[in-house]
Amino acid sequence: MAYQAKRSKKVIEEFELVDENDKVVECLKVDLSAPGLTEKIRQKYVALVNIQQEVQGVNAGNNSQEEVMRACTLLGTAVVDLIEAVFGREDAEKIVAFYEEGYSEMVIEVLPFISEVVLPRMNEIRKESKKATLSKYNRRQRRAFAKRGL
Repeated sequence: MAYQAKRSKKVIEEFELVDENDKVVECLKVDLSAPGLTEKIRQKYVALVNIQQEVQGVNAGNNSQEEVMRACTLLGTAVVDLIEAVFGREDAEKIVAFYEEGYSEMVIEVLPFISEVVLPRMNEIRKESKKATLSKYNRRQRRAFAKRGL
């Protein structure tokens, strides 16, 4: 029997932009099995969480208008960066245009998809990939990998 090398299955999630009349305006596809996507999304998500924590200390009453605007800009940039990491630049522009730069509404509608669908699914993919990789090695090799933290 010949050695077989298989391609992994593509994991695609769909995200629909629906207008106020319940009409699907755009259906965006997110390929969660794309190489390097997991790390890119994790980095952008961690950056967003860090900026959220930093911005929580800023409020309009105790800080200058410049500081509040800087905090809002940082937060907005982090949100758009995360959306670009998940959807790609072209689809992220479609999302921003769809919400007519209404960032608050966009955050309320788009970020739950990322945190409740994309991130958990990526964790599953990572676990499955690790399990499949380790299953190709014998017990001694698996233990060596485990000791190294792989």
